[in-house]
Amino acid sequence: MRFLTMSQKLNSHIDTMFDAFIINTVGIGLNKSLLKGESILEKSFKRGIKSQEQAFSGIYTNNEFITLDFLKSYAYSALLKSKENFRHKATVLFFNNKSNVDTGVDFSSLQKAFEDLLNSDKNLLSRTISTIINDAYQEGRAAGIKRSLGENPYVYKRPHADACSFCKSLYLKKDEVTPVVFKLKELMEAGINNDGRHHHRPETTMWKAVVGSTHPWCRCVIHPLQKGNSFDENGNVVESKGENFYW
Repeated sequence: MRFLTMSQKLNSHIDTMFDAFIINTVGIGLNKSLLKGESILEKSFKRGIKSQEQAFSGIYTNNEFITLDFLKSYAYSALLKSKENFRHKATVLFFNNKSNVDTGVDFSSLQKAFEDLLNSDKNLLSRTISTIINDAYQEGRAAGIKRSLGENPYVYKRPHADACSFCKSLYLKKDEVTPVVFKLKELMEAGINNDGRHHHRPETTMWKAVVGSTHPWCRCVIHPLQKGNSFDENGNVVESKGENFYW
């Protein structure tokens, strides 16, 4: 019969608490509905493709498989980092309580304290998952745009009226009305910004225009600029008159 050490029992309890918290808070499982099988990430990715490619059969290209696998790995890494952060804080809390060390494992007396630790990160966890799911949708739209218009068409992002100054500076011209036009490949090669998960670009001055979320909670959506279209003085897409500026 194998007996668990105090640390093993504590780690098992921490894992159970964290996974249950993710399900109860966000309504998804870390290893199941978020990442495995027909996951929320994959559904979001497919929804993005279908928004641009109505005849999508559900069969991915090699590049789309690579993108989806990257998103799943990225999501798992981000949430694993959150779990390990909780594990560290909970372990310190547990072993700082002398009675636990003297009498053995007693989680009941610290259950409320453990829950408070998780709740303190509730907004961060919700933000992380919401941003990852949006990344999947935007990457899906980009894949659908490629299916419809070829490998490297022109695209733009349309910030909402209440968008942050960063998104407006990245995706709108100085008039704050006319979208900036990019080649799709340019956005894809830019990678990802600092999103509170991996700190790829810790300084906001280093943020770049990207396919996915520019920052946590970002709602800017990628759109194709169809051949023969441009923008009027109000930033609306219109059929170009005379020589087309982009195509």
